[in-house]
Amino acid sequence: MALVVGQEIVEPAFREGYAIGAFSAFNAEATQVIVETATELSAPVMLLLGSWDWGSLGLETYREIMGYWARKAPVPVAWHLDHGSSLDIVRQALEGGYTSVMIDGSRLPYEENVAMTKAAVAIAAPRGIAVEGELGGIGRAEADAECAGAGFTDPQAAGQFCQQTGVGMLAVSIGNAHGIYKVAPKLDIDLLRRIRAATEHVPLVLHGGSTTPPEQVRAAVAAGVAKVNVASELWVAYAQAMRQALAAGDERFLPSAALRAAKAAMAEVVRRWIKLLGSEGKAIMR
Repeated sequence: MALVVGQEIVEPAFREGYAIGAFSAFNAEATQVIVETATELSAPVMLLLGSWDWGSLGLETYREIMGYWARKAPVPVAWHLDHGSSLDIVRQALEGGYTSVMIDGSRLPYEENVAMTKAAVAIAAPRGIAVEGELGGIGRAEADAECAGAGFTDPQAAGQFCQQTGVGMLAVSIGNAHGIYKVAPKLDIDLLRRIRAATEHVPLVLHGGSTTPPEQVRAAVAAGVAKVNVASELWVAYAQAMRQALAAGDERFLPSAALRAAKAAMAEVVRRWIKLLGSEGKAIMR
């Protein structure tokens, strides 16, 4: 089927208590793996791609790759812009075929974040596409062994932010961080529940899903998270498989063999996460 808008799969997940996996579709092989594994498990899925990736193949080429695999899939597939840093990037993404976008003004003062996010919502609305915003500081797992609470999302501010901007999804900071954790995070699930109560109907998003303990992921989904971003685990699986294949190779080395190993490693990551998030079997098949 054609690419679907993000809210078409995120909102049912929010209502029914499961979450959508948003997986980094950083190249053609990763995209194929994500869509084929989601099809295998009858799961709706998101292809995650930031503007920093556009320089690799070009936005137009990525549009063809995403569209090709979405059309082949009997499950709903959305293409999501990760961490859009400007309104111009949001515009480019929408014009380039994205069906879900994020604007990240979380490092700006509150009022500036509101203004930029509200403007992004106005840009996306004519296309029927919801915008993901972010409130609170989501850092890097490599930078801090444990998040101590600085920059966590304030529930009252989150409620006001959603009302003022009209966002369709909200990324929150509750102890999560991007990257591979050196020490297991301690997600503040009570804070997450209070954010959900304050934001009511707005689905919540957890960034930095990679290597989060499964019991914490389940608790976060039960408390209102309806979309989880997974990137670093896919990158690590791809890189490790490629390195092993390269190290074992000789003058007869075939790149296709290394890519098959990398794809198999990534498929295991996607499969495990879909099952963990409870989205297996939730797709309305074509």
